[in-house]
Amino acid sequence: MEFLESCSLNRLVTEDGPLGPRRTAEIGAAVLSVLRASHAAGIVHRDVKPSNVLVCDDGRVLLTDFGLAVHASGGLETVDTMPAGLEGSPAYLSPERVNGMPGLEASDLWSLGATLYTAVEGFSPFLRCHALASMVAVLLGDYARPVRAGPLTPVIEGLLRQRPEDRLTAEATADLLRDNE
Repeated sequence: MEFLESCSLNRLVTEDGPLGPRRTAEIGAAVLSVLRASHAAGIVHRDVKPSNVLVCDDGRVLLTDFGLAVHASGGLETVDTMPAGLEGSPAYLSPERVNGMPGLEASDLWSLGATLYTAVEGFSPFLRCHALASMVAVLLGDYARPVRAGPLTPVIEGLLRQRPEDRLTAEATADLLRDNE
């Protein structure tokens, strides 16, 4: 395993504060690139969150921890890596995952939206005092509208739509992020 001089996006935001929209767009585009390649290979990550995004000293941005990833066929999970139940961090689980449905490519995109929100706002949109409260917030779509995101607001809000079919596609997200880099 390669040792990387890096820190997680979570640590970066916790220690240094929120990132600007441009840097957040750069990081988002890099993570989205990994997700698009994974999805093209039929892999759904299922655990996209700031602590699984590494920002390296040499400028690279990496998505790590594919421990909950599954191979999907036709949009449905075909091989699960864990026993039945919810896996992942409650504040970054998509509404369909909280409802016990399989993870989809759109689920990873929802989690990317929550990650981008965290990066630019400085806190998770759905993190509450305990896991159940976080999952209820996810199910209700209960989060404060971004105030620091500026031009990234349509990207974040488009990814955080409740219904997977209403979310921005990976292609549309890539275009919007590219416009903000």
